[in-house]
Amino acid sequence: AHLLCGKLPHAYLAMRRQVTGVCIGLASSFISFSAVCFSVGYAFTDGNLVTRNVPYALTFVFQQVTMYIDAIGNLFFALALSGAIGGSWKAIRKEHSLEATRRRRWQTSAASYRKDVNVEWQDKVEELAGRGFTLESLLAFYRRLGIEYMKHFDPSRHTTSDVVRRAIIPLSAPWRTSLATVMMNWTYTRPDNWVTHNWGNLFRDLV
Repeated sequence: AHLLCGKLPHAYLAMRRQVTGVCIGLASSFISFSAVCFSVGYAFTDGNLVTRNVPYALTFVFQQVTMYIDAIGNLFFALALSGAIGGSWKAIRKEHSLEATRRRRWQTSAASYRKDVNVEWQDKVEELAGRGFTLESLLAFYRRLGIEYMKHFDPSRHTTSDVVRRAIIPLSAPWRTSLATVMMNWTYTRPDNWVTHNWGNLFRDLV
């Protein structure tokens, strides 16, 4: 909640810039349209559209100047809506910098990795590292949830902790191993991605 509150001022500022960009874009287009109507010699008089003579020099100035004003206004409009002037580029650069830092740390850790002298400990570490599973197997498990097991499952009410206690543990208990191993038919699987989660949240949201 504290993190969310800290981001609200930035979101409000970005929204104000986008609204400002929209107003500028619409205003410039309206000015340009009005100037073009005037420059070609049309005007409303007593509610009727009538023609009038407009000097060529004045026509040229109105059309060219307003065209550039409209182009600049629409450019600002597009930049505001894209978030380019709202801090998006800065956020992207920051995220890329953090990702590069994480990758360097991972590469350093991987390069300095050494097997533990305790063989049993090392075997257990390698076993745990192979408990990955595919998205396909996860969706297959979720599809049968509430039908073949934990038949009272309610996605809008049951948390990850509920599913662990009432489905995952009972399903894996006969083999005395992890459900990930069972889901992958005992195929050693190194995960490519790591997903953190909170057991108190809805299992539906985790999936």
